[in-house]
Amino acid sequence: MQKLVLAIKGDIETGNALNQALGKHPLYFDDLYVNLVEAGEQAGALENLLDKIATYKEKTEALKKKIKKALFYPTAVLVVAVIVTLILLLFDFRCMLGQRQLHGVVHGGRDHDEDDIILNLDLTYYHPWLSEQRY
Repeated sequence: MQKLVLAIKGDIETGNALNQALGKHPLYFDDLYVNLVEAGEQAGALENLLDKIATYKEKTEALKKKIKKALFYPTAVLVVAVIVTLILLLFDFRCMLGQRQLHGVVHGGRDHDEDDIILNLDLTYYHPWLSEQRY
């Protein structure tokens, strides 16, 4: 940050306008910012314009922080739900289905439709190398 300020200061001391000095650093100052500073310089209202830009940037950053904070909890819940689902699909469903079949939990001589759906989703059913022959 100190190098940036010193570079801008050096440009201004050599006679360049503030907007030209800021324009040399597009990583830090976008075109809108540079053009607004140029308009403020030409209109003679640079101080008011810089104050408005600062207020705008502060509000924008505050809004970004609120959005990130608001999205954290739903994202965390979704990640945990996916992890739990994968764990269940990898380890527990076939074992539970096997227990149900051993105890004769059938309807009309046939397994539940849910059992078929779960087996179709179960990753170890199609990829037996994922399981360690526990079933």
